[in-house]
Amino acid sequence: MTTRNKPFVLLIVLLGAMLFLGATAAASSFINVQNPETVRQNTPLLVPPILAPPGTDGYIEQATGERITAMDDRPVAQLRDPAAAGVGASLAVNFPDLQRTSDEDTIYYAVLASIRYSGEKHTVLVTTARPSADAAQIPTAFGSETVRLTNGQSAWVSKGDPGDLPNRVVLLQGDLIITIAGDLDLQKLSELAAQVIVEIP
Repeated sequence: MTTRNKPFVLLIVLLGAMLFLGATAAASSFINVQNPETVRQNTPLLVPPILAPPGTDGYIEQATGERITAMDDRPVAQLRDPAAAGVGASLAVNFPDLQRTSDEDTIYYAVLASIRYSGEKHTVLVTTARPSADAAQIPTAFGSETVRLTNGQSAWVSKGDPGDLPNRVVLLQGDLIITIAGDLDLQKLSELAAQVIVEIP
């Protein structure tokens, strides 16, 4: 190899490394998010059912002021200071059964945990969900508008959903979908979303 060819070979090596790193970065994006502002009218999108039922079935009362962890290795998203929004009076936790009876459907969302915070006037539900590998690859809109939380993280909001908890904020952490839903306005819910922490046993 001549000295004249060495810069060219070096350039090829560098380009190859950059392409490899780019492919690695793309592969490490766990969830395929589609921002609602960029969605074309005829683009099909999946809006996942990521909220656990807000009823009382399956919820177990817990002491307030304590961090919630699961008995198994599932992560649990929760509020660092629910009292700041007036929903720290009572706390109840639901850990759904993660056993799947059939592997036929490869597109699904597993609800890992749901924590219900209640105050005198308001209720907030924080749900942790994880998409299957196939579901994570589908372009998905998690709200009707993209917002920036006070901690700098992107999130997606929607309001007027059916039920007792009509407003919600959705954020992502790794391969987790975290939903903060409640009867508070979106500004208050967004403030709560910025203080979400994830406990992993």
